[in-house]
Amino acid sequence: MLLSNNNTYVIADSRELESIDFTQYLESKDTVVYNVDRTKFILKYIGSAPSYEFQYPTLGPYTSDGLKQAQSDTEWPHGDEYFA
Repeated sequence: MLLSNNNTYVIADSRELESIDFTQYLESKDTVVYNVDRTKFILKYIGSAPSYEFQYPTLGPYTSDGLKQAQSDTEWPHGDEYFA
């Protein structure tokens, strides 16, 4: 996933995956990026936050720089190359 300054990012609990309306986001259920233990994934959107109400705690919203700071290299599989 290429980060853009126009995107906003949310780190969501994986239990949300089946409930999310992906037409409101910039990826699909098959293209989200998971953390190492697959308990969290990243959603991105442009503009106002989608209307979906999360049932489990989320992290964010983040800008691309904020997302980089929120992720540790040990928890997320892509490390520095993810942000290239």
